[in-house]
Formats: sequence, structure tokens, C-alpha cells
Amino acid sequence: MTIEFSNRSLVSFRSAEKYDNLRAEGINRLVIDEAARVEKEAWQSVLRPALSDTKGDAMFITTPKGRNWFYSLWLMGQKPEEFPVYKSWRFPSYDNPLITPQEIEQVRATMPENIFRQEFLAEFIDEAGEVIPNVDACVVLPALEKERKKEKQYYAGIDLARVQDFTVVCVLDSEYRLVDFLRLRLINWDIQKNEIEAMLKKYDALSDCDSTGVGDPIVESLVMSGVSVRGFVFSATSKRALIQNLIFGFSNKQIKLPPIPELISELKALTYKQGPSGQLSYEAPAGMHDDCVMALALAYWSATRERWPGIFAL
Repeated sequence: MTIEFSNRSLVSFRSAEKYDNLRAEGINRLVIDEAARVEKEAWQSVLRPALSDTKGDAMFITTPKGRNWFYSLWLMGQKPEEFPVYKSWRFPSYDNPLITPQEIEQVRATMPENIFRQEFLAEFIDEAGEVIPNVDACVVLPALEKERKKEKQYYAGIDLARVQDFTVVCVLDSEYRLVDFLRLRLINWDIQKNEIEAMLKKYDALSDCDSTGVGDPIVESLVMSGVSVRGFVFSATSKRALIQNLIFGFSNKQIKLPPIPELISELKALTYKQGPSGQLSYEAPAGMHDDCVMALALAYWSATRERWPGIFAL
């Protein structure tokens, strides 16, 4: 990953993932791509000192990521009277001659507005670091009710465990209030199935359950036990539709939650990646889980995309 020229100068391509490995004797010119996603310490403690040795310069190329440390640098470039050696510019994707406005509008129709404004309009959005907005504003219930009321319809979402993950069940009422919550791990499948079945029968809930892979026989077993449950197969397309439907619910503050730490932390931590085609995929950060998010998303999908009885399809 290094080009050496005949005058013995070097161009080196490095990763900032383990930024301590970037320490060098001196750098004449530094280009940081996707700078807003690089750790602040990588710039301040490692790369900035390397420029001092040579009186070198730096160029930061990036899409914004909320108002983090890069936003502070960008603001410095907007104040030439205070910071004369800093300059900054902002170019939305509409300025790119290789992308047609029609293509951008097509992407906009399939993407949450705050993410579109960040990724395509190059705006610094306060909540852009959080895929799901208004999480704190939706925590309005004192506790789980865990009680069925005959006048209400209930909806459940079940995300089944994958080795190190958790099996999670979320139950919403017809007002999109989270009334019950179950989180299981490292428990025999038969015991899990019995606990899930008992909860669904308690609320007579219309339910969507993860039926990907090993989930298919679990869904079949639940159907045989007499509960109203449909299988939901996770794919890149179906998961994107599921999460974007959940984002809609939080954007409009329809969903009402009690203070459940595991659920709230997963909702706030959910992240996304943008593929070459512009499509988004959603996932938990490395080392974290998204089981609570997916169970809630399935429950909200069941409540808002109700087609009972009948065939479930995206």
C-alpha cells in the first residue's frame, strides 16, 4: 500500500482503524477520507503532531456525521479572520455532474430524511448519528403494564436468538404502547417456545416472528400451538423496509416506551451502511446487539401493516 518514487518520496495508504499505528516521523501532506468517521484522537494525538515536524498540510474529505469533532474543524474554515490557515467547503450531491437529479430523488424516496440530508445534502444534522430519531421523547410510560385489556388489540414481534444473541419478544397495544417485553438467552429452544407461546396467548396477539433459518420450524411450532403468528424472513430488502417503518413510527412519536435500558441503548446505537447503489443497510455496531430493535420493529410492522387474515408479503 505504498508508492515509492525515484526521488525517494513516498505515498502511503493507511487505515485509521488502529490509529496508534499511524505514528510517523513526519508527514508533508495528509489526506483523510471519510474524516468524520475517524476517531478524534487519531487526528489530535497522532496525525496533527506528524504535520508539525514538516509544516505540512491536511485535506479532510468526508460526509458529515452529526456535529462531531469534524464539524468543529469545518466551522474553523468558515471563520478566516480567526483561523486564516483553515478553509472549508460544502458540496451537496446535486453538484456532482456524474449523478442525475432524478437518481438522487429516487434515493430520497427510500431513505429517512435526516440521513438523506446528511449523505446527499452534506448537512450537519444533530440527530444524524442516530438512525432512529426521538427515542428519548418516546420514553413516556412509567413501566410495563403486563396486563391485557379486553377492549384493545395487541401485536407482538419475536426476534429469535442466533448463538450469542438474545431471543426478544415485544408486545404493543393498539395505541403503539409497549406493554410487555421478554428477553431470553442461552435457554433450551423448547423452554423458549413455551414462554413465547404463553405470552402471545396471554394477549391474543397478532404476531410477526423471525423465520430466517432455524426460525422457520419455531414459527411452524407456534402456529401448530394455535397462536396467530406469521413468519418474517430477513433479507437486505425486508430488513430495510422493517427498520424504515420503525423510523417512521419514532419520527411521528407514535411509539410509546417505558424505560427499558437494553431496548433504549440498542435503539440509540443502531447504525447504517450505504452500499454502492445508495441503498442503506441497518445493523448493530460491532460488539452490540439489535435483537430488541428487531423485535420492536416486527411488533410495529404487525400493528401498522395489518393484513389479518391473509398472506403476508412485503
